[in-house]
Amino acid sequence: YATLANDGRSVPLSMVRADNELPAGVQAIPHDVAKTIQGMLQQVVEAPGGVFRAQVPAYHVAGKSGTARKSSAGTKGYTQNAYRSLFAGFAPVSNPRIAMLVVIDEPGAGAYYGGLISAPVFGKVMAGALRLMNIAPDNLPAATPQAAVQLNGKGGRT
Repeated sequence: YATLANDGRSVPLSMVRADNELPAGVQAIPHDVAKTIQGMLQQVVEAPGGVFRAQVPAYHVAGKSGTARKSSAGTKGYTQNAYRSLFAGFAPVSNPRIAMLVVIDEPGAGAYYGGLISAPVFGKVMAGALRLMNIAPDNLPAATPQAAVQLNGKGGRT
């Protein structure tokens, strides 16, 4: 997802802040293909009926949910009622700064789908990370004429 968010360019991962020049990386996915996938992943979150639980107020988010059955240890097949719930994505879409993957191993009884279990965790953690990193929103509502009403010097409307 970091490569997709970076317009298809794969850059080596580093856990240390580098003040010097960043590594160049390689173009792993064609630029136009990466841009197309970014738009598709944004629609996964923002389209009607999409994974709305991953949305972050004031930001465009792109991502995809998933649910996987866990395989049986030592035998063929899958473990009964054992799942992994996940959501992977990045934000803000206009200038991606954070890529994140949330995996919940064997969520509690009942729901286990990625869009129900992992997406809300993604949304909350992403919202906090964007705020802590002071990353500018890219999905603020447009100013309306009523919001632009100015007050005159006497406290009344003009």
